[in-house]
Amino acid sequence: MANEEAKEAEITKLQSMLEALSLELEKSKLETINECNKNALLQSHLELSMKEKSELEKELLNLEDFKMRSATLKVSPYCLDSINHI
Repeated sequence: MANEEAKEAEITKLQSMLEALSLELEKSKLETINECNKNALLQSHLELSMKEKSELEKELLNLEDFKMRSATLKVSPYCLDSINHI
């Protein structure tokens, strides 16, 4: 009879360990899903930031072009004036 009780105790112990490991596995699965969701969100933010960066770079190029044209226009009257005096 004592042998049966020892087996029962061992089975109960192993079942408890199995339940604990199952809970730990489920927790790890949920953490993995959570991390995947965070990564997807960060990827989305990264893509949006890259688009914004590209648009800002285009605006900067347009601004630089505008500055060059503006500088040319500022110099043009002096060129025209000096040509007219020749």
